[in-house]
Amino acid sequence: MRQEWDAVVAGAGIIGLAAGRELARRGARVLIVDAGRLCGGATQASAGMLAPHIEAAGHDVLHQLTVRSLSLYDRFVADLEQEAGTTIEYARRGTLELAYTETAAARLAGQAAALESAGVAARLLSGTEAAGLESAIAEPAAGLFVGTHGYVRVAQLTSALLAAARAAGASVIEEQRVEP
Repeated sequence: MRQEWDAVVAGAGIIGLAAGRELARRGARVLIVDAGRLCGGATQASAGMLAPHIEAAGHDVLHQLTVRSLSLYDRFVADLEQEAGTTIEYARRGTLELAYTETAAARLAGQAAALESAGVAARLLSGTEAAGLESAIAEPAAGLFVGTHGYVRVAQLTSALLAAARAAGASVIEEQRVEP
């Protein structure tokens, strides 16, 4: 018997599973297909950092998108934990970027000033202050602390997304290539 789908999502990483979950929650008949093992592709290579002001710094559309996405993460994780019936390690304790040369420290100072003028909770730290926040580092020339940043445990997030997508009615197939 041939199955009809409203949407076929290629890839079962964070993005594919999140898209499939949301489509299924909205009533679509969804098939999520991954060429490899579920939750095992590029998503697993990520460190789980949620740091748009460092990783996508600037004023372009990508930066705006990543900042907006971070603002939605608390609710996203809470909803996902409830849907999947699991706990996801997730915290917003900030990030610390380090500079070990005077040139890099000057760059951090400029970045800190730009973030502060944009209303972002960021603080330029002396090398001693930065080393006081993280005992496992050699004392840098300077540090930049961005308090709104965080991290998520990637394996737990993808497992929860998989469970929530299936609970919403999505079908998931692994080790199958999508052919046009």
